[in-house]
Amino acid sequence: MNSNMLKTFLNSTISISELTKAGAKKIFDGLNKDNSKIILRNNKPVAALISTDRYQELLEKEENLHLLELAIARRNKESETITREAFLKETGIDDEYLAELPEIEMEID
Repeated sequence: MNSNMLKTFLNSTISISELTKAGAKKIFDGLNKDNSKIILRNNKPVAALISTDRYQELLEKEENLHLLELAIARRNKESETITREAFLKETGIDDEYLAELPEIEMEID
């Protein structure tokens, strides 16, 4: 770990007792999309605080990585077609999930 990384890590840590003393509101208010806080217990990291915007961003990135993984796996397979049922089973999607998706309106020029 280089000195910049160490400095960033140390600036983003907070102990549980400090969280209690400082009041969670002040710490939560200080969170924004670009920063996070690592919670320490007995000088060991036990949790991370991130903003809800950052959490949503991470969830979207995770979903995109999953989709990329599927695309790469399909590209590497021989050109074969599968049934709708096999596709849904492979991706873990079911008809109930599909029925709950919002309608999408498209305009074509």
